[in-house]
Amino acid sequence: MVDLLTPTRVTGPARSSSALTPGRARRYWCTLALLTVLALAAAVGLVTWDNPVPPGTRGFWIIVGLRAKKVLVIALVTFAHAIATVSFQTVTNNRILTPSIMGFESLYVVVQTGAVFFLGATGVVAISGVSQFLLQIALMVGLAVLLYGWLLTGQRAS
Repeated sequence: MVDLLTPTRVTGPARSSSALTPGRARRYWCTLALLTVLALAAAVGLVTWDNPVPPGTRGFWIIVGLRAKKVLVIALVTFAHAIATVSFQTVTNNRILTPSIMGFESLYVVVQTGAVFFLGATGVVAISGVSQFLLQIALMVGLAVLLYGWLLTGQRAS
């Protein structure tokens, strides 16, 4: 007969409420280190590859500096895009939905193309800086509200 009142000790692997078990944590950190090394190697390759000036000269470092700024901008945009996607998915509580799927990138292209069409290249260049940025934000928000307000209202809105 089994005594149900006395506690019994269960043997087996230790349980943890951690997101990563020790084996997975080691694998995670090794993978992260490998990807970091590969990203740094790719960045160094981007700034030094096919540089027409001999390495170590003043011209070489000028070209590397210009290219490094571009690589930094690429990294910044990548980071911002990732944060925007995760934030968008968190707000909508949908792991599939992204700003790209919703069409916000296409809306940006429409605003830019419309600006060149209506103002011409000279007009777009004349309006630059903070005023251009604020105008683009206002246009994009206004067009997004009009578009999604129209799409998401009515009998078959979902």
